[in-house]
Amino acid sequence: MAIEMRVAVGDRTWELSPGDVFTFGRSEGCTCCLDTADRGISRLAGAVAHEQGTWWVVNRSETRTLHLVDAVGISVPLPVARPGWPPAKRAVDPAGLRVLVTGTVWTHEVRLDYARPEIVTSVGGDDVEETRTLGMQTLTPKRKLVLVAMVSGYLRPVPRYDPTPLTYPAIEKLTGVPRSTVHKRVEAVRNQLREFGVRGLDDEDARRGMSEWLLAARVITAADLAWMESEVARGTLGGDDE
Repeated sequence: MAIEMRVAVGDRTWELSPGDVFTFGRSEGCTCCLDTADRGISRLAGAVAHEQGTWWVVNRSETRTLHLVDAVGISVPLPVARPGWPPAKRAVDPAGLRVLVTGTVWTHEVRLDYARPEIVTSVGGDDVEETRTLGMQTLTPKRKLVLVAMVSGYLRPVPRYDPTPLTYPAIEKLTGVPRSTVHKRVEAVRNQLREFGVRGLDDEDARRGMSEWLLAARVITAADLAWMESEVARGTLGGDDE
């Protein structure tokens, strides 16, 4: 029995079977045209496709991040595809997934649900754990503290979800770590990622690129938010690095 996928946008629905590819974006050539006039949406923003027994949502944009919300309300970015970054796709959870496409006029929601959930099995567990630690074995607790603070908006459930990296002053206010130390720790991790081979981090301010890579690679997850809050309360990670 084939695994089918149901896609809903507003009051419109589509039933997909393996072999179908569902596309969405600003272009009228997409399966679902979200808004031809909203220039904040890429012509081809994303796609839903079936590969090797699994349904995937794929970011097809070269410039715009998609935002995925799982069944429990945890949101994570799905960044654009860049050399050295994790693949710009994610398996659709058995419990369903919502894709937020943010334009300048409106944020559109693409809802994905298995039409036959009883035959769906989990996938990719080993790969997820591998990417969580890949190349980041030397991420110290002090560096991790400011990184989790930097991406904390991404980790909070909707409606508190805010896909914007915190500024250095905001990180200082949240963690109590002096701004100069925050900057030093973030730059140390940026250099670490560069040495590991991650590209696209050469802008003067690489906070967004770093945030999306760390989240997409699951180096930082939603569980780290509670860890950060606990460490801030303890106040033991605010001093200068050794």
